[in-house]
Formats: sequence, structure tokens, C-alpha cells
Amino acid sequence: MSSESSGDETLLNSVYHVFLPPKLPQKSPGEDIERRTNYRLALLTLEASNEYRKILTNAPVQWIRLSIMLSRFAQSLVNPFDEPMLERHMMDMRPGDILSLHIREQNAAVIIRKTPSSTTFEIFEAQAPNSSVMSIAGKLVRQFPGPAIEVPSSTANDIGFISEIANFLAQMNADVLDGAIAKTTKAGAKVAEVRDAADPHYISQLFTGILRGLGKEIEPHRVVKRIADEVLWDSAYLPWRRSPVWLIIRVALQTSIDPAEYKHFMVYLHAHILSLSAGDPSFSSDLLAAMRMKMARRMLKVKDTLPDCIVKAAKEASGQTETILQRRWNAVQNQVPRFGPLELDLKNSIIQTLPNSRAYLDQVLRGRPNRGKPPPFEPNTATRLVGVSDFSEFAEGALARSYDLHKHIALFDFENAVHNHLSRWVANHLVQDSTNPCAVVSSCLDQYINAALACYTHDAADSSIMALTIIELWVALDRLAISRHRILRDYSPEIPENILEPLLLRSSLHLERARAMQMYLRQRHKGATHGSVFSSKINKLCLQVRFFRQSLSLQETKSEIERDATHKREQKLRELQNLNSEHNRLKQRAETQKKKCGKCKLNKQANSMSIAVHEWPLPPGQLDAEAVVFELQCPEELNIWRANTQRVLCDLAGATRGGEITHHGTIAKYDALKRWARGLKYRITVASSTKSFTKSHYSSTKIPSTRNSVCVNNGLNFKLFDIDKSTWASGSFANPSFSKFGKFILPKSSLYRHLQYSLEGTTHTSNQIIANQSDCPREISLHEHYAFGALRSGPRLQWMNMVRGLEENVLTYSREEIFILHTQAAWQLGPLSQDGEDREWHIELDESEFGRLLIRQASRVLDRVRNNWLESTTVHTVVMLIARLLSSIIDTNVQQEAHSFLRDARDVTFKWLEELLRKLQNTETESDDFRQRTCEMALICRSTYDVDYSHLTSMLRDPADWIALIASSIILHDNRPPEPQSPPPHLQTLLCRDRRLALKTLPILLNGIQRNPRILDFALSRYWNSYSPGRQGWTALGRQSAQWVTTNTAEDGAGDFQRVHLNILEGRLLIDGQPFGRLPLEYVSHPTYVRLFGQASGTFT
Repeated sequence: MSSESSGDETLLNSVYHVFLPPKLPQKSPGEDIERRTNYRLALLTLEASNEYRKILTNAPVQWIRLSIMLSRFAQSLVNPFDEPMLERHMMDMRPGDILSLHIREQNAAVIIRKTPSSTTFEIFEAQAPNSSVMSIAGKLVRQFPGPAIEVPSSTANDIGFISEIANFLAQMNADVLDGAIAKTTKAGAKVAEVRDAADPHYISQLFTGILRGLGKEIEPHRVVKRIADEVLWDSAYLPWRRSPVWLIIRVALQTSIDPAEYKHFMVYLHAHILSLSAGDPSFSSDLLAAMRMKMARRMLKVKDTLPDCIVKAAKEASGQTETILQRRWNAVQNQVPRFGPLELDLKNSIIQTLPNSRAYLDQVLRGRPNRGKPPPFEPNTATRLVGVSDFSEFAEGALARSYDLHKHIALFDFENAVHNHLSRWVANHLVQDSTNPCAVVSSCLDQYINAALACYTHDAADSSIMALTIIELWVALDRLAISRHRILRDYSPEIPENILEPLLLRSSLHLERARAMQMYLRQRHKGATHGSVFSSKINKLCLQVRFFRQSLSLQETKSEIERDATHKREQKLRELQNLNSEHNRLKQRAETQKKKCGKCKLNKQANSMSIAVHEWPLPPGQLDAEAVVFELQCPEELNIWRANTQRVLCDLAGATRGGEITHHGTIAKYDALKRWARGLKYRITVASSTKSFTKSHYSSTKIPSTRNSVCVNNGLNFKLFDIDKSTWASGSFANPSFSKFGKFILPKSSLYRHLQYSLEGTTHTSNQIIANQSDCPREISLHEHYAFGALRSGPRLQWMNMVRGLEENVLTYSREEIFILHTQAAWQLGPLSQDGEDREWHIELDESEFGRLLIRQASRVLDRVRNNWLESTTVHTVVMLIARLLSSIIDTNVQQEAHSFLRDARDVTFKWLEELLRKLQNTETESDDFRQRTCEMALICRSTYDVDYSHLTSMLRDPADWIALIASSIILHDNRPPEPQSPPPHLQTLLCRDRRLALKTLPILLNGIQRNPRILDFALSRYWNSYSPGRQGWTALGRQSAQWVTTNTAEDGAGDFQRVHLNILEGRLLIDGQPFGRLPLEYVSHPTYVRLFGQASGTFT
């Protein structure tokens, strides 16, 4: 609209009211522009009527009278008509004349018709109420006019009657009467609704009642109109409404002439306005096109009766518009650059010259000079947070800074600190008040969530550990908050006690921490007797009210607020008294003025007087007021608790709350209370679902006014509000769940994709699997379809189904999807028993007999595939199952059998790894495929070590046990894809788990090397055939670089040796500071290298 508003503004606004185009304003243009627009509407109609009368050969005489009516109507719109003007117009009326009046302040129209024997007064409502317009889907059907009173000429022509009628209507046009203006209820008070139309009953009832005493009611000629009206409002003081003046003009015309004649004139009027608009360059093309279509639609309705002269006028206006639109379209087309393919020089374009590269290429071809040995290698490693037990060291961005240096190490160290030290740290701070431990935990929680969500994107197992860590931090926060404010113990913790059940956890440490967290939540729910902290209902038992009544400081704050409000209200009442007196004085002076200008000026000054309302700062209800004061100065610990609970449940667990989200400011922005606000920096606060009186269009009221209109209740309706998400935070949390953190998703291209539901849940039945066999692709047998779908059918049968599946061998275990299915079943926690001792889905893992059965079946599977390295995924599956068994089984004999199986699996996979390595070194074709398989095999071999600490130390007793762990780490590093995002999804998942394994085994490896440095020589010899160890053995580089160890090779005949460095954590082997047999990682990951050579690893011999 901005481009159009720069031209003839009154013409543009007139077009909106007459044509009602698709794009309309969203607010009222203002009183001055509205008055000028109404005047322009009357003038446009008057101009069209005069021209219409001229072009018609036999124009009815009535058009002369209608032109006079329109002329007088336009005069009454320039300024509010007064008594002399109206008296003069009524005195000048002759039989057949019509006088139209808009009684603006009463929202009424009066049409006066003169006949030789009488004068008729027709009344109707000028503008429908907002509710009538908004309550229907289409147009509003109304009948015009309303009541009509006929007064005999003997009375109507009397000068005294005319004077009284003129005086009454002039006063009604100017006076804003309290009984007429629309009212609404806000905060229990009746206030004027300036956005709605006034009630015309002072005209339709009082005025007609007066006239009935002098005449009689008649049935006038009425018309039924389907009115297209709008109430358009977008953050504005007043809405845009279709002009009542335009309605009065149409009703006056339509009730005065033949219906066909009226329709013909409307076509001509539209053509007249379209012609004027087409000559205004500020009118947009869209608006002109819409106006032309509206006119064409009117022509179509009367095409058979429309006179030729009107058709000609409409065609001229349409043709003028078409010319302008075509000219604008041509200008747009000319601005588009044209493409000329015949002008291209294709021959010279394919010749590339490098005029500045000759010298560089010559230097490369001649060979670069020998630069000698590289400088000494100095590793750059980040400081770790290992063994930190004081969580204040993680606060204030320390964890985030460590994450920026090495994200996976920082997260692993922090998670270990939480699992091993957080409970003790919390216990030490339950009674200490010297610090703010809640703020420390909140800082840790915030940093950890941001870092973990960004990092853990490939493996649901990582996400599950993240979710467990978050719950541990929340439990610590809950314990600390309760220690400061024991009242919190009476309210629900909000976190469901079963929220951890969907997670994928496999280590005994994580299983025990999950059990402890779930038992804590269970006890908290049992002790919660007063509902929710986030309750939307304010009553005597809600946290806000109970806390307020226990806090003397909050009670004093409330008294201070009320004293201040009482003082300001007394000042406002004195102001009201003075303004009412001033208003009466101005009105009295106006009555004594003889000159029109002076009287009008004083009346205008009096009518423009207003006073700002005084809004009581607190809600009228006692409990609501106490709750608001609590929110003004909510204790920091409770604020932190609410903010973090909201984040865990809504941001992470996906809980939803219904209802609208429109709010009108938080309590911190409410001027009347913000001086008492303390600590409102947190996520949860209160906001109002309704506007304050001071921020709405009710902020002032006209003078004269009353005490009840000026001194109003608090208009705000405060509710808990989430600042970060701009949503309401009151009410229950609907369906919070961590299922997204503990769920594997089958690839879209997977043959088992149709069975995704059987992977995610355990509630499906075997009959459902059979019924869905039509979805089974041809590449999978029906037996395998059933075996896959039924494995998790029945949560307590999963382990028995897995053992039976190993025996039956129906599933294709070499497929990645089968490994995913077994991993989901083996790792998902499931429900905790009532006594808190067992996981109901995994009870079998506590039984020695079942453990031996599982190991026997796994051994049989291993024997079946021992000589086929293509079955590496099969071995990975049974290794994963046995490792999960070790996390739960207590029987030491079964543990030893499991250790033996894992050693056997390690030997098999390491043998396959060496075989693939030889193939990789000897082949020149399909090297990428062999390299990926080598990487996968190294990961699977290392997974045989992925067990608890206690079991890992038992499995690394002999020097031979270390060889596969170290050698496979080096092979993995040298064969992993150079780009972090280049591996396929399943390989990314394996790399994530191996990264965690490497961090877990690092201290064990360093201790082992310290006890027996030669174990590295054994492992390195398997990978580097020409390696000759030196005499001094391996040493660590120091505390800051503890993951790096170094040694010198034996001297050759010339006394030369090589310096060897090995990163135990990454498997990175350096000879004299350079990678062994391959280009440095910074080379192969460089964009230029990737563009030229793709994913080639850069190995050389």
C-alpha cells in the first residue's frame, strides 16, 4: 500500500470502499483522512450523477433532485453539520426533494423525503456491529430503511418543528452519549469499546418515538442488500471498516429510483472512478486490474438492459486501463536481459591459458631442493578435564571452552564426572550456603545440552548417554533446590519416572545410574501431594501462594505496592475532578457564544478532552495478587528449577502444551510493577494473555467521566510464560518422551524398511506380522520377514527370541539391519521392576543357565562363519550380545566363558583384518571398497574390547591380548575416510562407538605400557614389517600429552635412527613426524585435494 498512498490518498481510500479489492488496509486511516474520504465519496458520486444525466437522452427528472441531495450531503460531510445548516436545508426542500444525513456519533442515517402533503423520516443503522460482520462467512443481508415516520405538512413545514428537529439531529451528530457507545467488560469493569460501532437507539427509538407523537409510522419502499463489509485489524488502534457514508449514498439512491436505473448508474460510477484512477501513476497494476474486473462483473449482471452510452463509457475506461497496464508490462519486459546464444564465441571459450603459471610449473618439473629432516615433532593436545570432582570448575563456560578445543574428549570427561562424582558433590553442598550450587548445575546443564546436541548426531547410543547425563544433572538440581526450599518437595517433579525406559544403555555403570535416577523420580512422585508447580490454577495449595504466605519479605513488598497504588489513585481522582470542572466551564462558555466559530471552537476543545485511566497494579483477586508478587521476586533456585525442567521436558522430551501463544508483555515490562522485579532473567516468568489498560485503546477515556471509568481494576491475566520459545508454560506437560534418543532408524533403501515399527516397539503381535506379509519385498523370504518382525513381539520374550534366532539361522545376519534390530532389543532399558532391582525386559541376563546358552549359540555362529570375512557383521552381532551379557551377569564362571568367546572373536576378526590389509596393499582395483571394509573390520575387532572396566582388565592380562587392540587402532586411523561426513551412516555409528571405547581404554593402555613397554613393539611389528625397536623402549611425552608415546628405532649401520610417535587415543603413527605410508590428514582433507582426487586416501609405498 505504500506506493499507492503517495498519490491521491482520498481517491485511493474511496476505491477501497467502492470496489472492495482483495488487498485492503489493516487499520483505520485516521479521523481527518476518513472525513476527507467520505467527502470525496460524495463528490465522486455527485460528479458521476451529473455526467450520467448528460449522456442519457431521456434522463428521468428525478436525477436533478438526486444531484441536489448529493450536493447537500457532501456539504454536511465537510464539517459536522450544525443546526443552522440543517435548518436551512430542510427549509429549502420542495416536494420530491430528498435530504440524506449521517448522524455520525449515533451510527445512524436519516433520509428525509418531501411530498406535497407530508414529510417522511426514514431511519436505519449506518454501520453494522463488529459481531454481526464477523459472525457470518459471507455477506451480511440487511433491509433498508428501518422505521419510517410520516409527518403531515402542516406540522413538518412549521418553522418551530424544523428548528427543533435540526437542533436535535445536530446535537446527536456531535455528542458522544454514554448510552450509545459500545461497551465491553475488561477486568470486571465496563469500558468504552471505541473499535465497535455505536448503538443507534437514540435515533431509531428516541427520535422515532418523538416523531410518532406528531405523525404516524408507515411502510416505506424497502430494499434488501447483501452487504460486503470487513473488520480488518492488525496491531492498530482502530480497525478498517467499509465507509457508512458509502452505504448511505447507495441506500438513498436505490430507494429513490428504479432498480435497473440504479444498477446502470453503479456501472457508470465504477467506470468514472476507474478512469480517474487509471490516470494516477501511484495506483498499482494489481489494483487497477481488480477494479476493472469488478466493473466488468457489474456489467455482466445487466448486460441485456445496459444503455449503449454507458457501455461506451465503461469500454473507454477499460481501454484506458488496458493501455496503462500494457505499457507497464512492456517496461518490465524490457528490463529483463536478453540471452543471445548466437553471439557467444564458443571456439575461444574452450581454450584455457595460464600466463602466470609457467615459472611455477618449471620449478615443479625440475624438482624442489631437499630441505633435510623435518623439525622435531611437538604434539598439540588440549588440556583434559579428567578426574574433576568440583563441578564449579565446569561452570561459567569452562565446559564450552574445553568442547571447542576437543568436543568428544570434553563430553566424555564431563559425562564420567557426572556419573562418578556428581552425587558426592551434591551431598557436600546440601548443607553449605556459601555458594550457589543450583546456578553451577544449571550452567553445566546448559553448556552440556548445547554441546551434546551439536555433537551426538550419528549414534542413538550416544544420544541415550546424553539423555541419562541430563537427567542426572536435573536430579542434582532438584535435590539442591529442595535443600534450599523444602516446599518444592510437595510438588510433582514433572519428569516422568519412566522417561529413561526408551534409552539404549549397555554398560553396568550406565545401567546402575539409570536405575538410581528412576528410583529417585519414583520416590519424588510418591511424595508429591500438591500437584504441579506449573499449574494454571491459582489456589491456596499452589506453590506461589504457599511460598508467599511463608515469606515476610514478599508480604512487605505487596503492602508497599498497594500503598504506592493508593497514593497514585488519589492523585488521579483529583485530576478527574479538575478536568470535569474544566469541561463544564467550556460547555457553558460555548452556550453563551453568538458567533459560530467561537462556539464550534469551544465545543471542539471540550469534546477533545480526555484523561488517562489509573490501573491498579495487582490483580483484583487476593490469591492472584499474591501469586504475582511471588513472580516478581521468585527465589533464584526455584527460577532455575523451573527453567531447566521446562527445557528438559519441552525442548528435549518433546512435551507440548495446547492453547494460543499470543501474549501482551511479561511482568518485567509492566511499568506499574517493574521497579519491584528481582531476578527475572530466567526462562520462565509470567506474561499476560490480555492487554493492560495502559497499553490498549482503553488507556484514556473522554471527559466528562466517572470514578469507575477512570479508576479501573488490573486488566492483565498473568500466566506462566516461556521466554525462549514464546509459548505459555502453564498446565500439564503432554506426552514427554526420550524415545527419539533411543531409537534406530532403518535406511530408506533398506529391504526391511516396512518393518520399522517392529524395530521401534514391542507391542505388535505375531499376527500383525503375518497380516503384513504382503508388504514384504521379493528379496526377503516370508520366513525372514516373520523372524525379523516377531523378534521384539512381546517385551519379555526378546532375549529368548534372539537366542532361538541364532539357532534357526533364518535371518541374514550379515545384513546391517539385523545387527541394528538385535542392538535395539539388547540395549533398550525397558521398565524397572517395582523393587528397583531388575529390568523386566532383561531378567534372563541375571540367570547363569541362560548366559551359558547364549554363549554356546554365539560360539556356534562364530564357528559357522570363521573362514568367511564377509560375515563380519554376523560376528559383530554376537559380540554385541555377549558384551551386553557381561554387563549384567554375576556368575564368575559365565563371565570367564564370555571372556573366552570374546578372545576367540577377536582372533577371528583380527585375522580377517590382516587378510583385508594384504588385499588392500596388493590390489589396484576397488581400493575404496577394500579400504572401507578394512576400516569396518578394524572397528569390529576393537568392539571385542568394548566391555566394562572390570572385564577389560581381565581380558588384557597377556601381552598377546594387547596386540589386536593397538594394531587395529593404527590400521583404523590409516584407513578411515578423510572427510568426517563421508562415511556411510552405519560406519559413522561404529566410529562414534569406537571413539568412546578409545577414551575408555586410554588409561588402561597407558598403565599397561608403563608396566611392559614392549607390548607396543609386538603390536607395531604386525603393522610395520621393517620395524626394529630400540633399546630404551617407549616413554610418554608428559601429562599434557599423555596420549602420545615415543621411542627411537634401532640404529642402522650408519648410526641413523628414526623417531617414532604413537597417539594411543587416535592410533596415529608418525615416523620422524610424518604419517607412515600416507599423506598427512591436512593434505587429503584439503578442498583442492578432494576436488582433484575425491576420497582417495593418499597412500604410497
